[in-house]
Order: sequence, then structure tokens, then C-alpha cells
Amino acid sequence: MGGIGSGRRGGKPVTTDRLSIDVRHLQRRGVLAPAKSTSWVWLRHERRIASIGMQAGIGELQLIYRQTSGKGVARTMNYAVSLEYTDCNYGGRRVWFLCPAYGCGQRVAMLYLGLADKFTCRHCNKLAYRCQRQSADGRVLRKANNLRKRLRWPPGIIQEDGVKPKGMHSRTFNRLRAEYYPLAAEALGRISGRMEAVVGRLTRRWNEVDNERH
Repeated sequence: MGGIGSGRRGGKPVTTDRLSIDVRHLQRRGVLAPAKSTSWVWLRHERRIASIGMQAGIGELQLIYRQTSGKGVARTMNYAVSLEYTDCNYGGRRVWFLCPAYGCGQRVAMLYLGLADKFTCRHCNKLAYRCQRQSADGRVLRKANNLRKRLRWPPGIIQEDGVKPKGMHSRTFNRLRAEYYPLAAEALGRISGRMEAVVGRLTRRWNEVDNERH
């Protein structure tokens, strides 16, 4: 199994740069019961780039895969990741990985292939979420659009507001609107400020060109 290059342009690498395993997905597939086994394949542009075998035990998941170093040396990785279960508020149990990195053991939902060829947590890998690499303007706009999606309104903050969706409680609807409007106003203010700066810059350049012509 080979790693994925980050292709980043500076700053922290992000979670989507790495191969990852989501314990929630494995739980939904029902493969975490003792003696269950499964495999996982990663694709890029519909082409297989890596695979891994998994064998569930009592309170743990064995990971088995081959990793090739930068020098082309392949070795088999075979180690267990501990599992921990917590009760959900409305019944059932949620499963977590306990990060296998030495001295960590943090309870997490996802593990990422690190530089030591092991799957460990985001913090041990010093990974950021892609949204954290966005500009402040982009984050505000993304939050506003996510709220529109939850309100089931047409996408885009310049669109007209929708009505209360059928089946949504009035309290929820009013809470989401109260969160949305300040964010939408802030996003439009940021966009307006950028547009004014662009218009000002273009106007100055045009004046420079016009003066040169005369």
C-alpha cells in the first residue's frame, strides 16, 4: 500500500491528503463484531491506489497491509487498534478508535496513515481540516450556505429566503434563521468590501492609462 502525496502549497497538510479509516463506516457495515474480517480499497480517479485487510477481535481491530517506503522497500504492517464503545443518548452504542500512537490513546472516529507508516489520529499526524485552510471570508460563506442547506432553502446567499420546511419544528426553524442572517450579512459585507477594493484598483489603473494617453 502506498501513501498519497499531499500536493499542498504551504501550511499544515490536510486530512484529505492522507489515506484514512472511518470507524463509523465500519460499524455501519457490521464488520466490527469479533471474528469478522473485511478489506478496504482506496480509489483515486476510479483507479485502485491502496488496500488494507481488517480482522475484528474482542475490543480491537487488526490492521494488515503492505507499505512501500520511499526507497522502494516493501514491508508488511500488522498491528491492533483498540476499540472503545460509548452509549448514545437515544439508545445504541457508538464505537471509537483509540489512537495507537505511543503516548496518545485519544478516542477518535478516524485514523490517518502517517509518516511512520501507521494509522494514527489527526493530532498525531498534525493534520488540519481542509476548511481550516480556507480564508476567513470563505469560512463565513461556507457556514452561511450550510445553514441554508439545513433550512432546505435554495443554495446561495443572494437567493431569496425560503419558507419553513414541512416537518421542521418552529423552534428549530427560528434558531437556524437566527444563526443564518448575521452570517449572511457578514459574508455579503466581506464580498462587498473586496469588490470595492477591486473596483478602486481598476479605477486607479484606468486613470493611469488615461493620463499616459494624454
